[in-house]
Amino acid sequence: MPPSDATISGVAVQDDGKIVAAGDAFKDMVGKEVLVPAVLPCGECPACQADRRRICSAQIMPGNDRHGGYASHVAVPAKYLCPVGDDVLAAVRQMPLGRLFG
Repeated sequence: MPPSDATISGVAVQDDGKIVAAGDAFKDMVGKEVLVPAVLPCGECPACQADRRRICSAQIMPGNDRHGGYASHVAVPAKYLCPVGDDVLAAVRQMPLGRLFG
């Protein structure tokens, strides 16, 4: 989604990062909770091809370049998601800042 005045902000996607829909190759991830990175590299530029994704010149930021954490749903390529278990989520929510998100 290109940026526009209608883009819903929220750089950090927190709390219920649960997959509700996925393409055929990732159907097994539906229902799982995941961490969403704040920056998504393009995967195609010279920096990404050299495994230097942190300096990608075409990176996408949820909340800036597409709907972010305040939106009801956020579209993110599955290859950038990090599945987490209930034990990790419980530990994060026990941390002082984690209580803000759960």
